[in-house]
Amino acid sequence: MYDPTAMAKSYRRRAAEFRAKADSAAVPATRAVYLGLVRTFDSLAGSAEEFVEDLRLERLALAMVIENRFPPPTTFVGVGGSSYVP
Repeated sequence: MYDPTAMAKSYRRRAAEFRAKADSAAVPATRAVYLGLVRTFDSLAGSAEEFVEDLRLERLALAMVIENRFPPPTTFVGVGGSSYVP
């Protein structure tokens, strides 16, 4: 599996490179293309960073279940709101 943290850093670096090229572009159309690439790579980096956080939370929840700090429910709610204890 790929490392989303490394991908996010790579996307941020690429966005910075395109931002520098956009700032030095003499032709407005070229600048617009580079700014579009900046937006794209910033968006990709944001998505990768969100994915990193989702993975972190999933690992934390799994660790809590494994350590039995998050026990299974003891009361179950059935259809129509009826409940029972096994």
